[in-house]
Amino acid sequence: MQNEKFWAAYFFVRVTKSCIDNIKRRVNLYDVVSPYVKLVKTGTSWKGLSPFSNEKTPSFFVHPDKGLFKCFSTGVAGDIFRFLELKENLSFTESVVAISERFHIELEYEDGVSKETISDQKQLYGLHEEATAFFEKAFWANTTGGAFIQKYWAGRHFQPELAKEFRIGFADVDDREFLKTIEGRFPAKTLEESGLFYARKDASRSLRLRFRGRLMIPIRDIQGRTIAFSSRQLEITPNDDPAHEAKYVNSPETPIFTKGHLLFNLDKARKHVQQTDCIWLVEGQLDTLRCFEKGLLTTVAPQGTAITESQLSLIRRYTTQLKCLLDGDGAGQRAAFRVLPMALKAGLEIEFYPLPPEEDPDTFFQKSNDVLALLHKMRRSPMAFALDFLMAGKKDLSPGQKSTVLESIYEILAELSSVVTQEDYLHEVGQLLHIDFSSVLTDFKTFLRNQKQVFSAESNFSEKKVDKNEKGKLTTAEYQLLLITLNDHTLATKIAQILNPEWIDDASLEGLLLRKILADISEDLWHGSDDLEGLFQTEEERNHLYGMLGETLPFEDNREAANQCIRTLFRSFLKAQMHHLDQQIESADETLKLQLSRERLSLRKALQEQATLISI
Repeated sequence: MQNEKFWAAYFFVRVTKSCIDNIKRRVNLYDVVSPYVKLVKTGTSWKGLSPFSNEKTPSFFVHPDKGLFKCFSTGVAGDIFRFLELKENLSFTESVVAISERFHIELEYEDGVSKETISDQKQLYGLHEEATAFFEKAFWANTTGGAFIQKYWAGRHFQPELAKEFRIGFADVDDREFLKTIEGRFPAKTLEESGLFYARKDASRSLRLRFRGRLMIPIRDIQGRTIAFSSRQLEITPNDDPAHEAKYVNSPETPIFTKGHLLFNLDKARKHVQQTDCIWLVEGQLDTLRCFEKGLLTTVAPQGTAITESQLSLIRRYTTQLKCLLDGDGAGQRAAFRVLPMALKAGLEIEFYPLPPEEDPDTFFQKSNDVLALLHKMRRSPMAFALDFLMAGKKDLSPGQKSTVLESIYEILAELSSVVTQEDYLHEVGQLLHIDFSSVLTDFKTFLRNQKQVFSAESNFSEKKVDKNEKGKLTTAEYQLLLITLNDHTLATKIAQILNPEWIDDASLEGLLLRKILADISEDLWHGSDDLEGLFQTEEERNHLYGMLGETLPFEDNREAANQCIRTLFRSFLKAQMHHLDQQIESADETLKLQLSRERLSLRKALQEQATLISI
């Protein structure tokens, strides 16, 4: 499979729609499904037990003449690509590549695909695989370095089998052997872009390995290919290492590695989600390894950064159940609290498992083999965790303190689209604070009305009505960006890269659809305006979007129009943030008031200085 077609399809290029249609015509759905399901002929169709549930009576139907399957036990349906997406936990692009390889169909790519780009990507992946193999071999070598790192690994109470499972490695202090191994095998451009090296500061400007005297943990993409490394400081880490004092040194972002779009161990975790129907979120790679060793096979971690909306969207592809197991110190619990509104907004059901203040999952689980029993005792619901965090150990709150805590809870719940879910959480909050549910509900509705008034006043809606469409109707920035996104694929990609989803007002239908499409683009799930079915949740959305597809772009310069819209959304977002700070300042004590005032000043500077600089 190591051919140009394989590498190209997996990375940054898109398969043409005509090629996808050709695969659909040539590949019989029966041939795709039958390796997974024992099918029995029923007329022109086939029937079998669902591959997505443990049913005893067959309710899974395959219709080869229509190219569609339908599972009545789970409600899922689709074509050949959708079946493989569901069964193998693949993205659309991955399923296209898998079927083309399986049935020996040549892929065709959109115009403008550079063979040089494909080759560059292939070289970067090849170099990282070479590095992984080299470091892994050094870990197990019968040498002084090998003996040292194996002793270190055992001293951390990790098993040898775990090191083999994750291809853990060792970077020796002396990097000459590695440089000799790759000498002449990769272009200079590949070495420079890989993030594995830095240039010496002496006159030679020769390359030096970024990782020396460190434990090496390969970072893999969703297909299991090494795309970066995280390295742990050791007592032998040399003093001339520019990052000698850093406990962890990670690869910088490269053409094949973007930290905010990847979760450590998701390639393995996704294969076990069907058994557990949940994903565990921890802070670091060693925490992940410890959890994996203890049986929590669906554990993942962000790459040294706070969790992002993009990463939560990745989790949402595989499950709606997220279990948060971050470090027990103040920073870890603040990070956990930050995850809460983001997870709820992403449609995830989240639970929290707060550790003792001095513990992280790595150290905590070393003390017990019955991890599940420990976790069962620690479980906290979203609202219980939020109240614990906001109350900071206080048991008896004054009326004013209760009001402040409740407002923070309301801000989180306001992000939810389901009124039923909001009320369920409010009922729990009332019980935990010993407040009548009807009082909490009334207070929450008052909060929502006030927020709506604030937004109307501060977002300066007249500013967002930046133009009229061809029917003379006033349109918002979200509307115009959605129109551009639907009609200009190149600009759509650039918009997704620069536009923060938080700037979008998804209270409007256009904002909601724009947010969905940009999220799909960011995750490489967007296949153009000819493939919209996966976006729709209601008939209203379907009708609205197809109605917009009938419109033509009215702008003289689409890029400049997009820039104006993005700047408008940015300014509106900052103004809403400033107004919210104004409200907090009014009721804050002097110390907090000073802190909030500084935050407001920073936002004001950003509004004055940065809004005009944003450009795609």
